[in-house]
Amino acid sequence: MRYQEFKNQINEVTIGSKYYDEEHKSHNAYVPPLLDKIKDGGPIIVAVGKELVSVVFDQKQARSAWSDLDSYIFDVTNGEKANVKLVGTREDTGAEIKFNPTSIDKTSVKTTVNAGNVTEGVLGFALAARFGRTGQEVTEKDVITVGRTFFNSGKDEIRIKVAQRTEDALKLKVTLPKGDLKALRMLMEYEGRGDQVADELGLSTEAAKKLDKLVNQAVAYANEGSAPNGALEKIVSYYKDGVKQIISVVSDGAEAENQNMTKVDLSLVVDPETGETETLSLLSLKAGSGPSQIGQASGKTYEKLSLFWKQCFAYQLPKSFATSFAKTMDANVGVDDITAAKNLVFGPIKETYEWAEEKIEGHLRGDTTEGEVDFLRHLQKGLLYHSGKDAKKGEKETFTQGSEDVIVTILNPSAKENFIELRFGEKFYTLMNYFELYTEGLQDTGSMLVLKVMVKPSANINEAPEAIQKLATKLGAGQPLVKYRTYTQEKTVRNIVEVEKGGKILGNISNELINLDTMPSQQKPVPDAPVDQTKQTNDPNATV
Repeated sequence: MRYQEFKNQINEVTIGSKYYDEEHKSHNAYVPPLLDKIKDGGPIIVAVGKELVSVVFDQKQARSAWSDLDSYIFDVTNGEKANVKLVGTREDTGAEIKFNPTSIDKTSVKTTVNAGNVTEGVLGFALAARFGRTGQEVTEKDVITVGRTFFNSGKDEIRIKVAQRTEDALKLKVTLPKGDLKALRMLMEYEGRGDQVADELGLSTEAAKKLDKLVNQAVAYANEGSAPNGALEKIVSYYKDGVKQIISVVSDGAEAENQNMTKVDLSLVVDPETGETETLSLLSLKAGSGPSQIGQASGKTYEKLSLFWKQCFAYQLPKSFATSFAKTMDANVGVDDITAAKNLVFGPIKETYEWAEEKIEGHLRGDTTEGEVDFLRHLQKGLLYHSGKDAKKGEKETFTQGSEDVIVTILNPSAKENFIELRFGEKFYTLMNYFELYTEGLQDTGSMLVLKVMVKPSANINEAPEAIQKLATKLGAGQPLVKYRTYTQEKTVRNIVEVEKGGKILGNISNELINLDTMPSQQKPVPDAPVDQTKQTNDPNATV
């Protein structure tokens, strides 16, 4: 959930000792958050010559660095000379590094709040409130009450009172990164007024507007969403069944293992005293309008791009591309990291985009190549993988395919909608047989590479069920379905998958209710050709 950030940073780069002086106007904006960040283990940014490196601290280093910096500030404030070396660990190499306090970069204290994580917490509070008040809808006041109860407990898991008499336990667990948890706490303290949170944290006006809507949008989804209402029906039956069980609303976005294993941001789980645990709903949360990022494969090597295209379309990038990557790597020797990243993006990575575009257009023209059948099926499996990854220990197949149980929930997607729910499973694939795909061609903007797959109603849309014809009318002559793009972020290369307007219209969970059994027989999907598992063992679409 982990993709849209609000940032505010002090403009100066490295600092002089005067900034540590309490009389200097920048002291309060810089020193307290810097000390807090070191105490929490970093990372902070440090200038080493002309290079900026990320530095982290283990517990021992953090205690020592915090104490040394605090002493340094005391000496500077009292006009005394101080010569202190702080000790930390370079994040990129793992090597110990010593540095002066004046080598710390100002961006170390930028305020960063991940909108998705704050959304995750607010929605967790809203769902917990809803499942505790089974007979009626929840209000913003209910959400604020649950949020404040959670933070007042000082724990990451609390028990919620249930209005209906039951021996079942309703629990709420929320673990978020510290900066996001701080913003979430403030949002509860200020009763959902995002402008006050943004003002205190120094966030942008845009951030203030988005934070301002979160509680209201979460309430709307908890009361009206298909997934919450479906889960609520089951929860009510559990409350009445006489069997003791634990019903949990779980948001564990701060746990590193889950970041790598799953796209799920919020789970609704029933854990009975006897029998198997049942998952009622799995949500992948997004916030805001415009394209919604559902996948990312950071990296600039041949192996990373090979994995990216495999995840998106089950395409196997030829090994011949490895040579192009190697040549560019050799040419980048002695070049600064930012320029080197750009050379890779607009060199060999662009070549992989051109290759993928050619293959896509060939498949959409009806060309066939051994081992490459049904472009729509591979695209659908790619969307499902990126939006619904839910890897489970001991189940290898879950590492390479998306789960149809995961719902992408987007709050505040437009001025006219409070939320939408998206699924990219089997019914999405069946529905897509009434629509045609095409591409706009590769775009090289000078700062990023963009490849869009577009969608429009097929020629025989008038033969479709009425509900599908209405979707086609909403879609219009054509809309972007999904966008694949690569860009540089400083020295890092990001490879992104984003659902666009057409994908949101066709992936909306309400379309899951359309009776697709009335589809004309000639339109029904053709069974998939078998896939050679030995050649595509790492392919998330290998189960096609």
